[in-house]
Amino acid sequence: MSTLFNGQKNNRMSTAVRLLFSGAILLSVVSFMSLSNSEAGKTNQNQASIVGEMNMLPLGGDVELGKALFQAKACFACHGMNGEGNALGPNLTDDFSKQGCKEADIMKVINKGVPGTAMVAYEAQLKPAEVKQLAAFVLSLKGTKPANAKAAEGTKCQ
Repeated sequence: MSTLFNGQKNNRMSTAVRLLFSGAILLSVVSFMSLSNSEAGKTNQNQASIVGEMNMLPLGGDVELGKALFQAKACFACHGMNGEGNALGPNLTDDFSKQGCKEADIMKVINKGVPGTAMVAYEAQLKPAEVKQLAAFVLSLKGTKPANAKAAEGTKCQ
């Protein structure tokens, strides 16, 4: 037996305990790293499947969710309860548009807003899936012909 720096005697038992303790620490670090990597992989897989499911939602689901967003974000304040438009916002139900007729155009207006008008940007407030749902609802309003609809503005959509 040898004497350690603190005056304690070195024996086989303390060496075995130190080796066992070191092994336990090493095993826990390896296990943690392995678990972290597998959980990260599962999270990425889950996110990918959720995004895939969002893109495959039926149009009806998007329209209903978009209608709820239209009401929740008070879009009706400028566009009317039925998309008929008013003094602040354009009619969303006719075949004309000031900013474009395609879903991508509508999504851009929702995200970025329209400078110089009451249409503010919602990019910071809405998730991409919600913007898509809101655009689907706006597109579903085309041709509905509500009462008291505002006169057409912009260019005719093809």
